This record gives sequence, C-alpha cells and structure tokens, in this order.
Amino acid sequence: MVMIGSSTACNFQSDEIRGTFAASFGSLDGWTFQSMVSGASTSFSSPVIQGSASARLDGYTAKVFSDSSCTTILGSATVSGGEFQISNLNLASSYALPAEISLYGRIDSSTGRTSDCTDLSLSINYYPDNQLVIRASAFELSNDKTMAYAISDDQNQLFKVELSTGYRSLVSGGDIGSGTNFDSPIALAISSDEKYAYIADATLTALFKVDLETGDRQIVSDSSVGSGTAFSAPMGVALSLDESEAFVSDVGLGSIVRVNLATGARTELSGGSVGSGTSLVEPEALHLSASGTDLYVLDGSLSDLFRINIGTGNRTVVSSDSVGTGTDFSDPAGLDFNADETIAYVSDSNLGLFSVTVSTGNRTIVSDDSTGSGDAFIVPGSVKWMGASSAIVLDVVSDTFVDVDLLSGNRSAGVSSSTGEGPSFRQPNGLVVNAAVTKAYVVDPIMDALVEVDLVTSERSVVSDGTTGTGAAFSSPQDIVLNAAESVAYVIDAVIPGVIAVDLSNGNRTVVSDGSTGSGTGFSAPFSITLNDTYTHAYVTNFGSNMLLRVDLSNGNRTTISSAGVGTGPTFSLAAEVSLNQAESIAYVADTGPDAIYEVDLATGNRTVLSDLSTGTGENFSDITGVKLSSDESYLYLTDVSKDSLFKVDVLTGNRTVLSGPDLGVGPVMDSPQDIGFGATSSKVLIIDSTNRALFEVDTSTGARRIISR
Repeated sequence: MVMIGSSTACNFQSDEIRGTFAASFGSLDGWTFQSMVSGASTSFSSPVIQGSASARLDGYTAKVFSDSSCTTILGSATVSGGEFQISNLNLASSYALPAEISLYGRIDSSTGRTSDCTDLSLSINYYPDNQLVIRASAFELSNDKTMAYAISDDQNQLFKVELSTGYRSLVSGGDIGSGTNFDSPIALAISSDEKYAYIADATLTALFKVDLETGDRQIVSDSSVGSGTAFSAPMGVALSLDESEAFVSDVGLGSIVRVNLATGARTELSGGSVGSGTSLVEPEALHLSASGTDLYVLDGSLSDLFRINIGTGNRTVVSSDSVGTGTDFSDPAGLDFNADETIAYVSDSNLGLFSVTVSTGNRTIVSDDSTGSGDAFIVPGSVKWMGASSAIVLDVVSDTFVDVDLLSGNRSAGVSSSTGEGPSFRQPNGLVVNAAVTKAYVVDPIMDALVEVDLVTSERSVVSDGTTGTGAAFSSPQDIVLNAAESVAYVIDAVIPGVIAVDLSNGNRTVVSDGSTGSGTGFSAPFSITLNDTYTHAYVTNFGSNMLLRVDLSNGNRTTISSAGVGTGPTFSLAAEVSLNQAESIAYVADTGPDAIYEVDLATGNRTVLSDLSTGTGENFSDITGVKLSSDESYLYLTDVSKDSLFKVDVLTGNRTVLSGPDLGVGPVMDSPQDIGFGATSSKVLIIDSTNRALFEVDTSTGARRIISR
C-alpha cells in the first residue's frame, strides 16, 4: 500500500497557478505504500497509496501510473482535507504474469491542468495468482488471527500472509530491510504490539529482531552480541510475558536458553545442570503459558511434551510413551494450546495432528490419513489453535495452511501456493514435453511416480506408480523420454537399476533393460536417458561407472559407447545429462565433476570439451543438470542447479549465455532446477525444479519466469 506527499514540478498552463502549486504543494516525494516497503514482492493486487498535500489542493485528483509518460493509469483519489488514499488499484486486471512495476504520480485539477509526471521512487514486484512461493517452514499468528507471519528457511525470508484472501507479501529478507541477512531462520515469535518479530537462525546461531514495518534486521544475541552460554543449534523461540526476555530452545545444547533482549546476555534456564527432572535432548517447539510461569516444550528426540517452571528450570513430562495413553508421538513438530490451556495440540510430521489432555497426558489423534476427510497431510509442521473447533496446520511440503476441524478431523486447504489440482510433487527430477506442448511428464523419486501435467489447466495426475499400473514398481526414477507416438515413456531408474517402458494409457510398466534383461555392461546409478531419432535405441549415462551406454530397445542389450576404456579425450568424472543430435553421430554429455559439456563422437567414443572453464566465453557452470539440444541443433539449453539458472551454449564455439536466473528475468526464482524440455521452438522452455517442487515456464528472450504447475 502507498502514501503520497508533495510536488515541485507542476507544469500548469498559468504561471500564477503554477506558482501556487509550487508554493503550496512542493515536490511529489512523499508518496509511500501504506503497509508495504517499496520494492517488496507481493501477491496483493490492490496496494494502497496514501499521502498528504496542501489543503489548497482539495478537490484535485492524485493519480498513479505505471509508465514515465503517465499514460497508463493504475488508480486515483481525490485530495480531501489535504490528504488522500489511492485504494482502487487492481493489478490483477493489468498483469497476468509476474512484473516489476515502477510507479509514477501526477496531480490533476478539475479543469485539466496537470503537474509534471513524476517518478515516485516506488516500485512493487507483483506476483499474480500463486506465483509468489513462500515455502514456509514455520509461522505465527497476528493477535486477531487474520494474518500469519511465516518464515522460509529455504529462501531466508519473512512473509506475511492474509488468511482470508491468501495474499502474501515479503516483509524481510532479500532486498527488503537492512542488516545481516538470514541464513536459516528456523523459528519466530511476534511481539504483542505486532511491531517486531524475533527470529532464531540455526546457521548463524543468532537471535534476530525484525522491524515488521521496514523489514530491518538486528541481531540481538549471538557469539558477538551478549555474554553467557553461546547458542549451538537454536530451534525454537518464545517471548516472556513482559517481552523483556526471549526463551530459545537449543538442540545442540539440549537446553532452554534465556536471553535478555536489551543486552543479548544468555543464561541457561533449563537443561544441563539447571533444573530437575528428565533431561532434555533436542528441545524444539516452545509455548509460554498464559500466566508466564511455565514453558511447554516438545523434544524431538524423546518425542515428549515437557512443562518447565521458568523460576526453577524444573522439568515435568506432560505426555510421553510412559505418561498418558494413546498413540505415541513419532516426530512432534508444532505446539499450541486452547484458551484455558487444558488441551495441547501437537502436530507430528509422521502421524498428523494430536490433542493432548494436559492433566493426564492422554493423546488422541484428531486428524490423519484415517481420521477426517480431505487431502492427507504430507509433512505437517507448525499448528495454531483458531477457536473451539478449528486449527491451522502448516504442511511444509505442499506449502499449504491446512484448516482442520477439531471435531471431525476434516482437512481443507486454506492458503496455498499450489497451482493446478492434483497430487503435489515431492522431489521432481526428470521432465519431458510432448511435441504439441500440451502435456509434460515428470518423474519424482520421492513419490516413485510418473506424473502427467496438463499444460493448459496445470492439473497433475499420476500416470504410473505403486498403485497405478502393473509391473515392477519404480524405486528411484530419474529421467524420462517419449517414443514417437507419445504412447510410451522410457524411464531410467537409478536403484532398480534399469530402463522401464511405461504404457501411458494405463501406467503398466515393463522392464526393457536391467541386470537380468539384455546383455552387456550393467547399469550403475543410471542418470539420464535420450532416444535416437528412429526411436530404436536409448543412450544412457551411467553415473556410477562414468560411461555412456547405448541400449537396444528391442532386446535390452547394452553397449559401452564412451568410457575410460572406450574413446580418447578427457575421461568422464561424473557423467550426468545427455542429449543427442538427429543424425545420431554426436552426443552431448554434461559432466558435473569438471562442470563441462563434452561432445562425444558416437562412432569412436572420442570425447572433446565443448564448453568449460577454459573453453568458450561467458559465465562458468557450477553444477549442470538438464541438457537439451535445440531443434536446429545450434544451441544446447541447460540448467545449473547451483546457480539456479538457465544457460544457452553455442555448439560451435562453446560460448555460454545466461538466459534466466536470480539476477535476470522477473518472476519466481528457481531453486534447484533439475531438467528441461521444450517443443519445436525454444522460445519458451519448461524447467522442473525439485526444491520449489514446481514446473516453471521460462521466456528465453527476457528470462521471465512463471510457475505452470505446483
């Protein structure tokens, strides 16, 4: 949201009016977002711009535009009482794709006189639909329970999420806020006035204080700020009742550390030699009692719920395998209580959501695969009690705030970063696109499944897995290609290890080549697969033995095409991805050891460096993943998992060009791109990303990115 101030450059037709404007209005340099920092990333389509001006301008119109000539208006408001609020912006109607929007302002009179079009020094990174991905790892609620403050330990950022609409905005991290950047924010607590967040960082072993208005970050306690017991591996944080102290659980120390927020001084509150009772091992989630006298702690190693007296540090087990009845915890992750603190709600990463009677320790599963309807939890994390009969559980894999009915156990998706219906990816690795670019096929080694993505609707559906289709089940599918008719997919599986043909009409799986099917050199962690132009042979990189193999699809026989003993030139170090020219004379193999692309002569097995640190110009590779040759065979397109980028490589010179990455192109940033696919043209490239668990589309002319399915 934005505020507007005053203006000097007023190009009015009358010098007298111009002078009046200059004297009474000043310069247009006070426009600000109401509830957002300039430059922030957000999915909120109606940011408010507000400001003040001379009362002499009452009745004039303040306008905001998206271009420097002030021709494309985004919103306007009438100056009244020397103030105005522009609240009628609708970015969703103007921007279908993620965009970096710079804002310009102008003041208009009712008679058509206007001030100069002025750069407001305001910008917004707008993400429509679910393009702004949080990948939340933990969250806390606002006092009125309408807003969630969520941290992402993957992206090292703090977001706020409007629970009724799903709008998400970056609060701190990246380019927002000053101070030391997060490196693995793991837990947070919000001050009662909602001005500050206190965030424990596991990698920096530090406690941050974050200004929720500006995003500025300050370390309030670490090895160089404050005295006393140094953090080892902070995991949870809670504030004292008067908010003069923070309590930090530390799994490295096996204790709770008390932090003076004014000085950063640290003392052990409970654990080690402080306090009596069962020793803590890996204390994680924390909850301060309403009285402020007790601290409730989940221990991830013991799978116990403790109550700790803050005055003495003494520990009492509230619920464990020996205290209370019911299913034992397996991997307790999140903790919250009802209003009178008679019931604790514990989310368990493996088992679902529990309720715990505090007086007895008795445990009851409230919601899991067999209790309640709705999509099953994948990995439940933080939990917050919302009222008598509801709670919100963060599913850290699907990146969804799941609404849970505490009476029935029914689950419904609340705020979600999903795009398209269907099962969520877990760790998608391999990708192939059909010729019409209407469908993509993805293999996922965590799901052990082949998933079809409708590129029109973004919907995902399982084509083949342990319960869909017959034949040998996948064990770790890594890569995939299609036959000419697009009726059969050939999947390379690293653990079987072998090549599996999948009938796309029914999901049935048939082993084409493995240890007992076909002759020749055995597979050892096969990694990538491609087909020749006649679809009779597959070429497979053997990651475990650093070979390029040819597989006869008619009988499964394997022939070594290039290896340390076949062909001349530099030997493979970590042979990963492979692509083939149409003449079946050259294979391009990415080697992640020296970060090089080799050109392999398929007649001889000879290897020649096409592009590496000393061959070809441009930014160097760091960890090459997907590789695909363009249809005109002039360029290789490849992804780099360490640089989160898309490269283009000239096959004649080896010159490298970054087409999209963290510093090039607007849209959600890739974070572990694994494989690449495109149709007859490469103007739009599809990329599968294992950390974002998403299928991206990248415009190769601009680097712009959008999520197709997640």
